[in-house]
Amino acid sequence: MYHLALCGKNSELFSFADAEIDHEIKRKFYDLIAVGFDTELLARPCSCTILLVPEGIKGIQYIQAVCAVSYGCRSKNTITFSSVDEEKVSLTLQRSLMTLSGNLLDSQEFMLPKEKDELMEDFMFTAGVRLLTDIQ
Repeated sequence: MYHLALCGKNSELFSFADAEIDHEIKRKFYDLIAVGFDTELLARPCSCTILLVPEGIKGIQYIQAVCAVSYGCRSKNTITFSSVDEEKVSLTLQRSLMTLSGNLLDSQEFMLPKEKDELMEDFMFTAGVRLLTDIQ
């Protein structure tokens, strides 16, 4: 069973049969900690296998991660986008990364549907969690 901390506005959208989910950091160890743009992290030391964070987040100095995956609008982020319209996004994976289950994702682009009024920050948080947990 995986232990996930999904800390963000869209975190309630996820449910996993083989995972225990917290919506704030409560444990000392998680398999995945995913942080939304709208989240303020508490100064609580913990560690994780994968840390998914938005660009420019503060407060992550208390989290030790084996692998950190950033997302945002800049090309230096691991997860970003190359084009957006009202109905779809070309999401870009800038470098290879390993999912929680051990699958290797090579750098590539994904054309994904987008809700009309969905903020890009929320979209990338959701897409990042889906990629890292192998949800298609």
